Amino acid sequence: MSSWSTKRILKVFLCFSLLSLFWINSIPNIPTNTGRLVHTVPAKQVIPLTISSKDVHKHEIIDLPDHRNGRGWRWLVAAYLSSIRSEVDFSREIYVFGVAGGNSIESIRKAFRNFGLHMPRVWGFDSFSGIPDEAVGVSRPLGWTQGVYDSSVANRSLCKRTNSGGEVCHASAQRLSFKEQVDILDLKLGANRSDTNYIQGYYNETLTTILYNSLPFKPALFIDIDCDLYISTFQALDWIFKHKLASPGTLIGYDDWCLTHLGSAGESRAHNEISFKYNVKFRCILGGCTDAMLKPGRKSNYYRMVSSKLLNPIFIIESIGFQGQSGMDLYPEKCISQSRHWVQVN
Repeated sequence: MSSWSTKRILKVFLCFSLLSLFWINSIPNIPTNTGRLVHTVPAKQVIPLTISSKDVHKHEIIDLPDHRNGRGWRWLVAAYLSSIRSEVDFSREIYVFGVAGGNSIESIRKAFRNFGLHMPRVWGFDSFSGIPDEAVGVSRPLGWTQGVYDSSVANRSLCKRTNSGGEVCHASAQRLSFKEQVDILDLKLGANRSDTNYIQGYYNETLTTILYNSLPFKPALFIDIDCDLYISTFQALDWIFKHKLASPGTLIGYDDWCLTHLGSAGESRAHNEISFKYNVKFRCILGGCTDAMLKPGRKSNYYRMVSSKLLNPIFIIESIGFQGQSGMDLYPEKCISQSRHWVQVN
C-alpha cells in the first residue's frame, strides 16, 4: 500500500472519530433507569443463605418430607430461621393466605415449636366458604371451580376428592358459621386472638386499604401462599406489597406452585407479575427451586431431602423497587411433570 493511500485512510478515520465524538456529546441529558437494573440492597440487609458454622444454631438435621411425623415443606422455613435465629426479628408476623381447616398454620406452629422458635403472630385470610372463580382467560385444573374446598362443611367425610383436582360434597352436608369455624380452629391449634387472627371473605372484597388501616399489621417474616388460583394469589401479594408489609429478608412459600400451567397460570404467574409490578428481586433458596435441590441428600446444615417429592419453592426477597427478578429462570422437571397431572381448562 502506498504512503498516499495510508495517509488518506488515516484522515478518513480521524474525521469519522471526530464526528462520532461530536454526535455523542450533542445528545441531550436524557433520564435513564439503568441504575435501578443493577442496584440491590447492601448485603447486610439480606439474610444470608450461606452461614458459617460458628453462627449456626445447633439443632438436628431433619428429614423432609416426613409425612409420618407431619413434616412438610413449611418445616423448611422454621429450620432455616432456626439456623440464623440471632439475625431474625421475630416481632415480624406470619401471613397465611388460604386457611381452610388450619393444617398449614398447625404445621407452622409445630415446626417453630420443634426448633424452639418464638411463634410470631399469625394473620389468616380465607373466604371460609371455598375458592372463587379464576380470572377470565387463565387456565386452572378442571376441578378448581367456585366453591370447592369449602371449609364450612361440618362433616368433611361427606366430601370426596375427584380425579380432576376438586371435591364433591353430599347435598345433606351441614354448614358451619365463620364463628363456629374459628372456635374449631382455636381448639385444634391451641390458639386465641392474642396470637392468631382471621379475616373472612374473598380477597377482592377484604384486602383493602381500609383493612390495612384498621388492624395492627406488622411487616412479614413469612408469607404462606395456599391460594390455588392465580387471581387469589395475585390479590394477596398485591395487597402485601402495596402496603409495604414485605421487605428484604421476608420469606414467601407456595403450596400449589406445581399444580397449574407454570408461568401462565396459578401461583407461579402471580409471583412473576408481582415481581415486575413492584420490581421485587426474589431468590429461591429452599425446597423445589432446581432439579439439583430436589434430589435426595443433605442440602444444608439443617435439612436432608429423603425423596424428590417436596416440590414447593420458598423464596427470599433480596430487594424491592430496583430490579424485578422472579428468582426461578427454569422450572424443575419434577414440577413440570406435576403441572401436567390434572386436565387444565380456561
